[in-house]
Amino acid sequence: MDQDDYDSVIDSCKRLGEHDSHVWVMALSYFAKREDNCKTQMEEVLRNIDQQKLLPPLLVIQTLANSRVCTLGVVKVSHFQSAYQNFCHGV
Repeated sequence: MDQDDYDSVIDSCKRLGEHDSHVWVMALSYFAKREDNCKTQMEEVLRNIDQQKLLPPLLVIQTLANSRVCTLGVVKVSHFQSAYQNFCHGV
């Protein structure tokens, strides 16, 4: 991660994520702190976090809120649609 090779970070998450899904959460924090364009990689991370239900949507938004370059525009409605539906059914 120190070399800013974003594709290698994603490849590592794919490889290691089978055994330790927490690497996707670490990648979210990592990409949220970057100051250059990593939208594609961030979308991949968010997709995996959503599919594996690794973080509640609010924690994802809080993580991204501190990002200088990663806006909430990167987070598409589809990433949180299932969480919203689950919330509505639980009420």
